[in-house]
Amino acid sequence: MPLDLDLATVSDLATVSLEVNSGPDAPMLVRRVLSSVGERFSLDQNTLDDIKLGVSAACNNVVVHAYGGDSGPLAVNVRVRAESTEVTVRDHGLGIRHVAPAIDRTRFGLAVIGAVSQQAEFLSPRDGGTQVRMQFSAGPGRSPPLPALMSADESDRGAPSPFALSGDAVVTLAPVALLGSLLGRLSTTLASLRQFSLDRAGEIEQVMGALAHHALRAASEGRISFALLADDSRFEVKLAPLRTGSSGALRTSSRRRPSALRTFSEEIAVDASKDHESIHVVMLPRG
Repeated sequence: MPLDLDLATVSDLATVSLEVNSGPDAPMLVRRVLSSVGERFSLDQNTLDDIKLGVSAACNNVVVHAYGGDSGPLAVNVRVRAESTEVTVRDHGLGIRHVAPAIDRTRFGLAVIGAVSQQAEFLSPRDGGTQVRMQFSAGPGRSPPLPALMSADESDRGAPSPFALSGDAVVTLAPVALLGSLLGRLSTTLASLRQFSLDRAGEIEQVMGALAHHALRAASEGRISFALLADDSRFEVKLAPLRTGSSGALRTSSRRRPSALRTFSEEIAVDASKDHESIHVVMLPRG
């Protein structure tokens, strides 16, 4: 369901930042983020296809070339505005000046980015690596109001969360209303990549839906972050920041209305600081 927004009230309607390791799974996780954002904002399908193609080319260059055969940090930032969508891909690897002149595949990737984007910049930050900025012309296809929307610009100026999140995928997004589709889609994708059964992936999706529903009421800021960590023996999610005292009830459920969290999770923990708290859920494979 597309987000309901008043386009005149904010400059950035939404921001989504994804941090992953530049392994072979990275491009798929990035495409899942782009698909979720595109669907929620009713982006024109042709434009969404161009965004996926350009961003995939930039990410593939990072996976193949940035770290000389190893892997390293890959960050993707999506900014949805009233009339355009901007995506930045950032690595801390060898740098574009070292690989572009010598590798035909890299040059092909840069050509694709230039062809599908309205504007593209290839930057070499002072601290190393490469930053690719791409702008695409189409903005959201719908614009009805969403109550209590804090713009992404405003949320970016909030105090940093006291919780350091790390995992296979770390996402920070605003507004919080984006959480449901992104958390569920990334979680089921990662669970499938780690060979969780289809039934267990479906249970993970239900748990993520319950967490997203809780976060809509309990988020302490206009932005929220989550981290996913998975291998063949466990799946973990950590979500923050939430209002202090808001998550204790998630660890209990009644017989009449058993919660998905209690039914399908092996562990639910709440970590509190002075002003915020986080929730940590662990699920194990079954069957």
